[in-house]
Amino acid sequence: MSQVLGILRSGASPLHENQWGSAVTITDKQRNDLYRACEETMGEGPAETLLSLLPPVGWADVATKTDLDHLRFEIKSALATVATKESLQELRADMERSMKDQTRTMIFGLAGLNATFLAALLAGARLIGA
Repeated sequence: MSQVLGILRSGASPLHENQWGSAVTITDKQRNDLYRACEETMGEGPAETLLSLLPPVGWADVATKTDLDHLRFEIKSALATVATKESLQELRADMERSMKDQTRTMIFGLAGLNATFLAALLAGARLIGA
């Protein structure tokens, strides 16, 4: 009993190691046994208070401050990359301008190509007809 209370006072995780050195969480039976032992030693009220301080699941399932800080950073990063309505409108205007420029370039390029082809055709016709 004093060993269990020592672990709880030290803030250590209520885990024990099996024969292979792997951490094992406390089972419901072990939790119930601890409650009964505390109840016999300290009484019902203090035993309930002590066990209410333990998490209902293993310590591996409890979020730490570091976990929360990491999550906060990830959320802020994700929100920073979300496009706003204004940025989407700017992007649309840029794409529209680029497409107009590209279309104008293609039209003038094709017109020049057709003029060159027509000039070559006429020159070839003159050579054949001459």
